Amino acid sequence: MAITIRIGKQPEKQVVEPKEIIKLQALKNLNDDVMVFDHADITIVIQPKVTKVTAYAKDVMSDYVYGAQNRLFQFLGEKGIINPESVQGGAVYSSIEGQYFPNDQHNVVNLLLLNIHEFVEEERPYFEFIEDYEELVNDNLTDPDEADSTELGEVPQAEKKGSMSSNAYSYGNSFYYQSFTYE
Repeated sequence: MAITIRIGKQPEKQVVEPKEIIKLQALKNLNDDVMVFDHADITIVIQPKVTKVTAYAKDVMSDYVYGAQNRLFQFLGEKGIINPESVQGGAVYSSIEGQYFPNDQHNVVNLLLLNIHEFVEEERPYFEFIEDYEELVNDNLTDPDEADSTELGEVPQAEKKGSMSSNAYSYGNSFYYQSFTYE
């Protein structure tokens, strides 16, 4: 059995300070996958065991979600992190996945998180505009201006009002019921 003895000072541990600090709403699941929730339309999952990035729709699949997924993988492809040829539809409905390049010299998961943060920050003005617009529409509906509202009793009674006829029927039934409608 060999014994090693060192005489002298212990080498000081070098403290490596991060070059950039980012804040993401992210979780690590039991499979060591990192899930990023910062984007308004998609959830981004980094899967280190299979060197894959997957983007899932948060609510409902739409053109907005597909556009966000497409922009994400185009962004990561332009940065040289994922293989653009590997981008394809995932096993889960409305998901898109792509393989990232493994690298022994760099921590690829940290590079992915840094670039996902950059992508989300580029998309943030879009989220804020949509939120502000929806808030404006809700405010106009729940608390309209004086010009867009009337008090109860201000509109006089009339036999026929509005642009929709009360005798209107659906297209398939309109011919049959036309002869039986009275005005």
